[in-house]
Amino acid sequence: MKRTVIAAVATATLFSANAFAGAATFSGAINSGADLSIIATDGLAADSATVLSTTLKVPGSKKDLLIGVSIESGVFTETQVKGKNGGTDLATASGSVDITVYLDGEEVAPGTVTFNHREQELEATFGGVIDQCTVGDDGIIDVDVDCIVTDEMIRLLLDTTSANHFNFIAPNVGPGEHLIEVVADVTAAASFGNGSAKGNAVVNIGSLTVEVVRSANTADGITIE
Repeated sequence: MKRTVIAAVATATLFSANAFAGAATFSGAINSGADLSIIATDGLAADSATVLSTTLKVPGSKKDLLIGVSIESGVFTETQVKGKNGGTDLATASGSVDITVYLDGEEVAPGTVTFNHREQELEATFGGVIDQCTVGDDGIIDVDVDCIVTDEMIRLLLDTTSANHFNFIAPNVGPGEHLIEVVADVTAAASFGNGSAKGNAVVNIGSLTVEVVRSANTADGITIE
């Protein structure tokens, strides 16, 4: 089974705005989609890449970061099974896109979030069509030996694209400049018997927004349990 992977660093537009007149400190990045961020194809165990990143200077202490990640991703799966003489054939394909946010290299709560996932399985039992038979030496036609039985075939293809958003929270961030990174992990797998199977996963355009906030719940800020 051929396995390939293509990975390219996404182009991004960065923008930020410091606090003024009571407004919150804000930063963000947009992946323009000019380059595909990351693709996994046909049985690749896993691959990952930083698809969005930005820096933000936090003023003062006891501040929290509200981090929003929006990603367009796609999963493609195709399975085909075929057989004859009552045989059973199975083909599977899958694709996943997981997103993790890091603040200065440390994972941000709630951790890794699955933005897209599909597990496809196709199984069938076939009888086949008797195409041609010849009489055996014993004068009896044995279907398993003396006949040509054509393969039956079933094919299933699914292609899904979705856009997802999730909020990540980094509590009690200290003052100074911080690096926020969005890492996409893609996985694609395929297996088959007599037929064929393909599994692809892709991350396309996306946006990252980061805002400095102060928790209204407690004086010590947000607590992650």
